[in-house]
Amino acid sequence: MGNQGSIEPIPYEVELNWKKIESNGTPPCPREAHIAVFIAGKLYIYGGGCGSTQYSDLFSLDVAEGSWTEHQVAEGKVAPPKSTGACAAAVGNSIYIFGGLNMEQEWLDELFIFNTGKKLLR
Repeated sequence: MGNQGSIEPIPYEVELNWKKIESNGTPPCPREAHIAVFIAGKLYIYGGGCGSTQYSDLFSLDVAEGSWTEHQVAEGKVAPPKSTGACAAAVGNSIYIFGGLNMEQEWLDELFIFNTGKKLLR
């Protein structure tokens, strides 16, 4: 494994080079305990909270263009509840959101899927 058996250390040079992304549009308000996933050049942010406020909104940032978009729930569909600390996974073009903690400090056990290609929450 790795350098097993070697007496010479493996040199690692890592240079951190942060760059602030200039953006346009309306970004989500400041928050914590949200989910963030990256799919097809876009960073998606859902939920989270700030102080005693929790959110159930979904935003995406097109990283190449620097533009924010807020995604609305399709008519007749149910949005995930307001929560903090939910877990998420990006699989293909879909975001799977599970669990979290609601305003009543109750743990949630529901699974929601957002298809980024169809922009459809189901």
